[in-house]
Amino acid sequence: MAANKSMDYNLGCEEDDRMYFAAYCEEVRADVLLGSSNFVSLRDGPLGVELHYRCHCGQPGVLYPKASKRQASESCD
Repeated sequence: MAANKSMDYNLGCEEDDRMYFAAYCEEVRADVLLGSSNFVSLRDGPLGVELHYRCHCGQPGVLYPKASKRQASESCD
């Protein structure tokens, strides 16, 4: 799976309480909004927790939440 090295990890909530996240897709060359259907797995890797996902275009990617500039507690108040 391709790792997105300089990715800003963003979590958010829609009005109906479904979780979503934003990631940069190298194939689309843009930030994309992804939801639970794009989630592949959560793993404990050498850099900490890894969130593995698949973009709508099919490109795999990895988010590293611990490296986030934004805290999950900021979302879903």
